[in-house]
Amino acid sequence: MANVDHYALVVALSHYPNLVNGGLRGPQNDAAAFVDWLKSPSGGNIPPANIKCVTSADFVNKEPGDDIPWPEHLNKAAFKWIYDMACASRNAGRGFRVGKRIYFYLSGHGFASADRNGCLLTANTSEGRADTNIGISNWLNWWRNAACFDEYVLLLDACMNRLVTAVPRPAPYKLINSYETPGECFLAYAAKAPKKTVERSLPTENGKFHGVFTWCLLEGLTGAAANSSNLVTGKTLQNWLVNSMYHWFTDSDRDDIDVSLEPDILTADQTLVLATNVKPKTYSVELIFPDEVVGRTLRVWSGPGPQFVSETAEKTTRLDLHVGLHVVDCGDLRQGFEVVGPQRVNVSQRGSPVLVPSGRPLFHVTLSAGDTANQIILQDANFDPVVAPGGHVEVDLPFGLYRSRFRVGRRFVDDVFLLDGDYAPGASVTARDLPGIASAVPFNGAPRSHERQSVLVGEVQNNAVPADGSQIAVVARGWTPKDTGYSIANPWKGIRVLGANGKVVGDIGRSGVKTLGEGDFDGSAHLTANVAPGAYFLRYPYPQIGIVEVSLVTARGWRTEVYLLRSRTSSEGPETLPRRTIIMRRQNQPWRHEQNDRLEKALFALAYGRAILNRELSDLLLHKFDSPIEGIVGAHLLLIEHARRADVDLSQLDPVVINLRSLLGGDHPDVEALSLMCANEDLRRRRPFDTPPMFERSWRLMVEASRKDPKMVSLRLWKRVAAQVVMPPYFGWSTAETRAHYRDALIEAATDAHTSPDRSVGGPSLGLKDIGDRETLASNVPLDGELDAPAAHPMRGPDRGGSERDSANLERLSGIIRPPGSQTQPPPDPEVMHSFAEAYRLPPAAVRSISRSMSQSMRPAIKYNEGSANPKVAVDKIDQEYPGETHAQDELAVNSDFDEH
Repeated sequence: MANVDHYALVVALSHYPNLVNGGLRGPQNDAAAFVDWLKSPSGGNIPPANIKCVTSADFVNKEPGDDIPWPEHLNKAAFKWIYDMACASRNAGRGFRVGKRIYFYLSGHGFASADRNGCLLTANTSEGRADTNIGISNWLNWWRNAACFDEYVLLLDACMNRLVTAVPRPAPYKLINSYETPGECFLAYAAKAPKKTVERSLPTENGKFHGVFTWCLLEGLTGAAANSSNLVTGKTLQNWLVNSMYHWFTDSDRDDIDVSLEPDILTADQTLVLATNVKPKTYSVELIFPDEVVGRTLRVWSGPGPQFVSETAEKTTRLDLHVGLHVVDCGDLRQGFEVVGPQRVNVSQRGSPVLVPSGRPLFHVTLSAGDTANQIILQDANFDPVVAPGGHVEVDLPFGLYRSRFRVGRRFVDDVFLLDGDYAPGASVTARDLPGIASAVPFNGAPRSHERQSVLVGEVQNNAVPADGSQIAVVARGWTPKDTGYSIANPWKGIRVLGANGKVVGDIGRSGVKTLGEGDFDGSAHLTANVAPGAYFLRYPYPQIGIVEVSLVTARGWRTEVYLLRSRTSSEGPETLPRRTIIMRRQNQPWRHEQNDRLEKALFALAYGRAILNRELSDLLLHKFDSPIEGIVGAHLLLIEHARRADVDLSQLDPVVINLRSLLGGDHPDVEALSLMCANEDLRRRRPFDTPPMFERSWRLMVEASRKDPKMVSLRLWKRVAAQVVMPPYFGWSTAETRAHYRDALIEAATDAHTSPDRSVGGPSLGLKDIGDRETLASNVPLDGELDAPAAHPMRGPDRGGSERDSANLERLSGIIRPPGSQTQPPPDPEVMHSFAEAYRLPPAAVRSISRSMSQSMRPAIKYNEGSANPKVAVDKIDQEYPGETHAQDELAVNSDFDEH
């Protein structure tokens, strides 16, 4: 019987004419395959009338080459469908309830404005645009708050790294709060912010392109994620996606530090059933044996039991095996492997035949990750964890199949074994193929580091730090593979250090010690400046954004060092996102490879909110740190542990803050932000912050504190960092015009959050049909008398109809937004503004400013100029050496006195 109360909304966009290399080949195929599953009796089993599918082809076929759909097109073609049903239900006295379950699948280019806040870019997107997107998280929240459905399945197959300063567009209706408990959910993104995912041609699909995430998703839904009861649940699908996607990436994907090797599973309710009566999937596996065992009996052990099947070993033995863990033994060969698809296994590891014990004895397992910052994840045959992740595992377990997953930063090394006796592999596993961590610090032998660049660490170390002052050192370098004939010649372009007053302290391109690259030789440069202790800002180019800015805070007697790495793996491909590492050292204080490796792994865990602290790592990062940066990172990791486990003693933070203050003084923004969480209230900061922090989680603490004491974060401080760039774990923001456009778009988003067909705006209501005719809505007055008025966006101008049509639009919209005799808008809804502030992590000063702006006369909307294929925003091409490299035009002259605060 069909699921008549289930609905599905599928949106797949592959056409992005204004983005460089923006066209995608997978979304159309992904959408068709997912719709087939939705309709299938063994899949979603949804009536076709309950499925709405909108793709680029629906628009491009009508207007070839045009940059559609825009957000308003999708609002009309897709989301209004659900909203109309919700309104019909309300009119019938049933509230806004539409049905039991909604599937919300999207594929295309995307971005994340913050962790767990995904958006899909629309076809009229250009580099630097701030509002051409569908804020899928906002739509989901609207549906859940209005209780439109009981269950929610959200699936986003998109990169999370594009246009990271953009503002997610809200659902264009006033927030409805039903106060009902939200139902069960499965919410999953293909990539973790700010990483990307990939699509590829699949031989099994006759060469069709599919997103890796969607392909694994559909494999799971059609049986790969089925349990012993032939059900696919939220839990089993989560296990399948987390464990399978890594194996479907190529070696080049795994080597690309911009690719997310894991999906981001936001919520996976265990009792949510996604498919029933699903036959567990099997894959063809080729076992390749050495000649010495050909003709002998082999056994393949599988399942939770486990049970075995016997075969006669051939040189190439072909078997159909279920998804999961397996161990083969034949003679003196014994090897574990995991099946996630068709594959070939070269059986070569030595071991004794499996012995089935009598009774139910327990065997002792001892595993070591080999490094304090590495992690071991030990799972059983169902991929359920059997012990908390950690750097060292000792546990007693029964006979069965297990997998130990060694996590080294973003990479995995798996070991599948069958436990029929005590197991302590020692270095044979932990030292096998564990990848190194790519760091911006150029240690010799480290990934993405040239031997000739390793001297830079020592050259910086040898600079004398003034006894009564401080020092800033900046190292910029390029990296490309050896023997390729191309290089990054001048990676120092556009990198400058500014004081808090806006004066240029150092321009590495002008006064740095430079080594120009050519051929296979990548360039590098370093700059050292003696400065007074205090706050400084580093500016450098960032792809698709322009110039970004980050804090560099110095302290008396310390050198703050920042290492910047630009890299490219192919001559035609784009550069990876710039990497940076910040450390602090005293004069002649060594900084060793193993210490840097530990810090990089800790930074990676901090970026993704991963709990990795163990006894040894806690001791090194919280009590015995050589660099204050280690102490700051360790303190944030402690807060992550506390958020996950209430039994973690937060009083451990108190001595860390005391120690850091003794080293850095009482004004370091990151240390002071951490003090807000001290168990001893006397240690908590009471004074307002006047400097942005270096770490993104420190900013979160500042904003949270301002909710209780608004003076903690001033409008002046927020104004500088408003256009935040997602670059975890560090805190960064865009400068110049992009910042003004972001604030403009933020006002528009706040206005949209208050817009509803049920809410009168001083006259005729402003509903979805009106929203479809406009693209922006913001005030033309300064925010709070302090913030700049919304910028005249360089892309705004006449629409396709020309100036006459634009004038007509202005007059018509003026009549809707501000009828004759009406000069002001009703005050913004406090509840909506509270939700808005939570979503965008806004301090009260920013919320008050936006609210006051919204309450004053409204500026009529003007269309973006869609006629230009490459509209100019604040970015210009510089040299043609690196395709796609952009940076903002210099807004500060050398030694200028311009104050950007």
